[in-house]
Amino acid sequence: MDNMLFHARYFNADVILTSERRRHILLRHSDLGSLEQLEAMILETLIAPSIVQKSRTDEHGIVFAKWHPQLHNGKFLLVVVIDDPERKWIITAYSSHEIPEGEIVWRQD
Repeated sequence: MDNMLFHARYFNADVILTSERRRHILLRHSDLGSLEQLEAMILETLIAPSIVQKSRTDEHGIVFAKWHPQLHNGKFLLVVVIDDPERKWIITAYSSHEIPEGEIVWRQD
């Protein structure tokens, strides 16, 4: 599996999903479905998030959250991006019934 690029409007830049991180997400968060489903939900979440907030656990982490009705009859997909000066990359993605607490830096109107 090769690295993938997703455009994130919030950054107006591409975000990389390495093959290693993709494997991690598929193994540790298998509830997200197939690779194709995961890629589609990540793309949708990064292009049109509901909320963007700072990570509480990583000073360079930015959490993109979007409700996906097809994900377990309705859950948020949370995509965590490391906003590194060298590159922006996805460290993980997981589902949740709630958006975690954190400082909101952008909200969809």
